[in-house]
Amino acid sequence: LFTFDVLNKLIYRVDMHDQNQSEVRVAYRNVEQLPQKAIYIYDRAYASNALPFLHRRHGSFYLIRLKNKQSSAVTDFLQSKQKERVITITLQERAVRTLRDMGLKPQSKAQIKVRLIRVDLPNGQVTVLMTNMFNRKRFHYRRMCELYTKRWGVETAFFVLKSFLQLAVVSAYTQPGV
Repeated sequence: LFTFDVLNKLIYRVDMHDQNQSEVRVAYRNVEQLPQKAIYIYDRAYASNALPFLHRRHGSFYLIRLKNKQSSAVTDFLQSKQKERVITITLQERAVRTLRDMGLKPQSKAQIKVRLIRVDLPNGQVTVLMTNMFNRKRFHYRRMCELYTKRWGVETAFFVLKSFLQLAVVSAYTQPGV
């Protein structure tokens, strides 16, 4: 799992995990270990109720791309044609179990306020971002869209690691090999 600084274009942190661990669960554990004064950007593979809970608990900002059919609230938001909307989500049982496995004590059905932002992509597709940055002047929805596009810098870093450094050619399952 890579934590990538999109402004300085460098890999800030690498977390190795075995193939039986979920990359998303490793990201959950990282939230409280990373600096608070940053904005953490996640692609849609990380869309869950647990991340907003963890970031609220840690006091850090996040921006998560959601799947368009993530929930009925997201579908309703997309159909509304609004640029943004603040909603309250409920911590689902799966997220509660995951958080309890991490040693936390979330309330079942805890409520978390989030802001949804509509992004109209140049190719005509529409996507939704979820954030806890509620100050609309400081974090205007257009700026949030621009910020999310910076996440693609990590893909360039992966390309360099795989192509130029040939790291995809090496495979190991043992700790000394890794």
